[in-house]
Amino acid sequence: MNIVTVKWGDKYSVDDVNKLYYSCVATTHENDIHFYCYTDDSIGLNPHINWLPLIDMDLDGVWNKLSLFKPGMLPEGKWLYLDLDVIIQGRLDEIYMQNQFTMVKCYWKPIEVLRPDWVFEGRTIRDHDINSSVMLFHNDENHHIWEHFWESPDDYMMAYPGIDGFIYCEGFAPNNYWKQGRIYSKYYGIKEESWYNPPDEPYYLETAAICLLNGPLKI
Repeated sequence: MNIVTVKWGDKYSVDDVNKLYYSCVATTHENDIHFYCYTDDSIGLNPHINWLPLIDMDLDGVWNKLSLFKPGMLPEGKWLYLDLDVIIQGRLDEIYMQNQFTMVKCYWKPIEVLRPDWVFEGRTIRDHDINSSVMLFHNDENHHIWEHFWESPDDYMMAYPGIDGFIYCEGFAPNNYWKQGRIYSKYYGIKEESWYNPPDEPYYLETAAICLLNGPLKI
């Protein structure tokens, strides 16, 4: 199982990377995991974590994730990407089982709350219900996304708050999503009604594999 995460700047620490690694190992046999971190600072990483130097310094913040689609960036094979603020609470086998580009479907986001299309610098922007906190892809299948971005990188980074919107609005959204309940939101759970009536306490879904710390209760 190939797993990769990205750390830049000081928003997250090396301890966060190591904790994510330990969480993955705890739910999967250590010998079956090849864990990589794409980062600008490898000091303090667990020795079992492979370090990939962050070299695309022209990218801002969350846009560094897009570098994972760069030709030659990752060794050959299927890759599971994880944000550093996700919680691994179940086995990753089923998450890794998909065989095509997969992202998180925001089942908790009702269609009617999606904003109408608007135009920015001649480009039609659409609201979306996908999330890139967890992604599965083959190292050679998304080069076109990387190449498309570099046609006008400054415009894209200005038009979209992150790669979720870029992937969706530029026509690269996957046709494949994990089943409802395998990945959930700590704040919104898995159902649309929680969008309108969020709980006072964070959700906990025992049967899920991954929890996303998104929303106002991000902790």
